Amino acid sequence: MGNVKPWQIVLLVVAVVAVATSAYFSMSGEPNIQAKTSVMMFDVNTGDSVEMGFGKGGAAYPGINPKTKTLSMLPIQQREDGKWYLIERYASALKNIEGSKAAVIDQKTGEVRHSK
Repeated sequence: MGNVKPWQIVLLVVAVVAVATSAYFSMSGEPNIQAKTSVMMFDVNTGDSVEMGFGKGGAAYPGINPKTKTLSMLPIQQREDGKWYLIERYASALKNIEGSKAAVIDQKTGEVRHSK
């Protein structure tokens, strides 16, 4: 260690302080990420909706409507404009669903007729 330059020591100290500060801020305070345990599912043909919880294995989309026993349910969410939309990630599954899709207002935007 006889040939360590002063700037190398300063760099090492700055790195240690940066790691310690990062660890402090990432471990302090309340966690702000909360995992969802359920999702609002919407039947694109009938307009029925039901909040469904996730099982241990997660969820599969499209889901089965508990009343009609058809594979026609997709997850929806309410946006800031107050309207309900298919969750964008799963909207592409709409093309694989049989039926009228009468409860979907706009297939491009994913807006649905949800009255909740």
